[in-house]
Amino acid sequence: MGIYNHNQNTRILVDGRSMTAVLNDSDMSNKRKSHDVTTYGMADEAAQGGLFTGTAKLKGFFSQADYDALDGAAIVTRWPALDTIGAPAEFMAVFSSNTPLNMPASAILQMEVDLASSVRLDMGVSQHALGAETATGAFTSVDGLAASANGGAGVVHVTVASAGVSGTLIIEHSANNSTWSTLLTFAALTATGAQIVAVPAGTAVQRYTRARLSALTGTTPSLTFACAFARR
Repeated sequence: MGIYNHNQNTRILVDGRSMTAVLNDSDMSNKRKSHDVTTYGMADEAAQGGLFTGTAKLKGFFSQADYDALDGAAIVTRWPALDTIGAPAEFMAVFSSNTPLNMPASAILQMEVDLASSVRLDMGVSQHALGAETATGAFTSVDGLAASANGGAGVVHVTVASAGVSGTLIIEHSANNSTWSTLLTFAALTATGAQIVAVPAGTAVQRYTRARLSALTGTTPSLTFACAFARR
């Protein structure tokens, strides 16, 4: 018998907000435009694949704050089977394209949002599960099994930030899991929110990756965050 993941283990963050306890259905996928290239003399229709864009639909139970967060969503990340380090993660920059409210008289008020994107859905792995950090340090590495050669992207969501905190989060890579170099650096983490940082196409990414909180300042500083990295 195969190994199956139950949907109850899905984790979803929208910008600086965890939506896991609110949402009960989600779909995130890549859509590729198809171009008609049929010419005279062809016996069959011909098509050529175009550029990718990401799409998402999120559904859950209504509260005004959560509805506003979905309506104004900018970055969404989904972990299909928990957000532990190394677990699959999907993320993209988005904008809301449809935000209906389902209001039957005899049921619980529900909400949903259709999200569109001008970029593809990145599919990678978790580099830090959602949790608080109060000191600098490197986190458990992820073995990508092989190096890659076309860059990638990292995402971070900060859901809680202590007053006056400033943190520097980086993604590092390594060929041997012992000598590390910086692959990407996020803008200073000073408040709740999210950001995606791309590694340019053509950039070599070594076999191993990990997150490191390289600086953390403030009075009793604390950051609650999750992050992921995807190869392209």
